[in-house]
Amino acid sequence: MRRLRSYCVLFVLACAPLGGCTYEKVVYRRPMLSGLPGVESGGALISDKPRGYRDPGEIDQGRITIEREDGSKILIARSARHLMAHIYQTLKDDEKDLFIEQVLCEATRAEYRQRGLEPGEAFDFLKANQGQIAALFGRMPMGEYTPGVFMQQVGGGAYRVAISNKAAEGLQWRGFDMIWEGGRMETIGGEHETPEVVTVPTLEEAVAETGSISGATALIAEARARQPRQRFVQSGWKLRWFVPARPVE
Repeated sequence: MRRLRSYCVLFVLACAPLGGCTYEKVVYRRPMLSGLPGVESGGALISDKPRGYRDPGEIDQGRITIEREDGSKILIARSARHLMAHIYQTLKDDEKDLFIEQVLCEATRAEYRQRGLEPGEAFDFLKANQGQIAALFGRMPMGEYTPGVFMQQVGGGAYRVAISNKAAEGLQWRGFDMIWEGGRMETIGGEHETPEVVTVPTLEEAVAETGSISGATALIAEARARQPRQRFVQSGWKLRWFVPARPVE
């Protein structure tokens, strides 16, 4: 019993000097608004995400803008947060055509044309109110993952990502509606143009028409060159429009 007590005393004495020491290691720190492009915050960003965390809307390598060799861009929006980044960046960089083609949804473009307006006027309007959009995004910096932000289906295939009217006090908008589009091939050209239907002949048909292999090859090449050019439209969320904020009584 006397030996057991000695062991206990030694253990307490050994641990006593450590009682006032603490060790803290920062493994994750994400400043407010750090998820939006062009926004800076003081302090080092220790880690982009906590260990083992994966954003449900994240894509491989975290790239949501892909630049082609010809300088054109492909915008990828797998989440509302991605769409917010594209809205913010295209307005900031004055990329009107890119906004119309890859950020604004087809339903909204069609509504503008039905009213005798060009879809580009939607960009002009939002560009003029860019400060209000930045203020809204500042209150929902993590998109649909921001505490207090709700996301719900509102009909017509659209989903609403918004904050409450109270949280949006002083703002023109309290959120935005978005629609999932894309994953298809489309003809490159004006929206009002009807592409020419060109049938490419088989080799046998071309030989019969031209009487030679060289003539057939040239005929096939010419027919292929006249075919409408197409491109693949990346699937993702597109902007339907912004949701007005109502005054809080």
